[in-house]
Amino acid sequence: MSIKITDKETKFLTKVLSKSLNKIDNIYRFEGYIIGLICSEETMLPSVFMKEMFGGPDDANAMVWESLEQLNQFMETYSKLNNKNATKLQSHIYRPIFAKSKEQLKDYAYGFTQSYDAKNIVEDGNHEANLAFMIIASFLDPSEEMCKDDASYANLVKEIENKPLPSISLAVQVLNHFRLSNYEAPQDTANNVFNFDDISRTHH
Repeated sequence: MSIKITDKETKFLTKVLSKSLNKIDNIYRFEGYIIGLICSEETMLPSVFMKEMFGGPDDANAMVWESLEQLNQFMETYSKLNNKNATKLQSHIYRPIFAKSKEQLKDYAYGFTQSYDAKNIVEDGNHEANLAFMIIASFLDPSEEMCKDDASYANLVKEIENKPLPSISLAVQVLNHFRLSNYEAPQDTANNVFNFDDISRTHH
């Protein structure tokens, strides 16, 4: 059975994220942030980004959770969103769950760039992976100078503007495939990292 994010869970996330201490403060940025973590080779524990977003026990401006139940609900919803996206990344066609419009995709791209560790693609020199990251980054700040001096880059930016959702979706999948191509554990272990509910062949 496919994992579903309900309207109630979406509204709950929106409410909690609005209290974030950093700029991961809406569902589009949060989803992009989660995807960036999934596509990175290094694992970040939820406790780390939770402290960055909501503060720790020693922070004067830390968010005060209304109850343990609210905290647990946030973690459960985060887990569902993580698992849903991890599975969707393995499907034939990936699309973000929340972000659809250009402005939403810009927020999604911002969240992605805040959590994705790009040092591996720089060190590897993989052209396809570097291009994919550049596509995602261009949602935030397409370089006018490069557009003026590089016709191929200008054409790429134009293509992204015309087809923003497919462009960013494919770029994210490329980076996820790049991560998996560098995965040193056995293939079945690598699959277990992502295929949480065994529907990797589901088309969307």
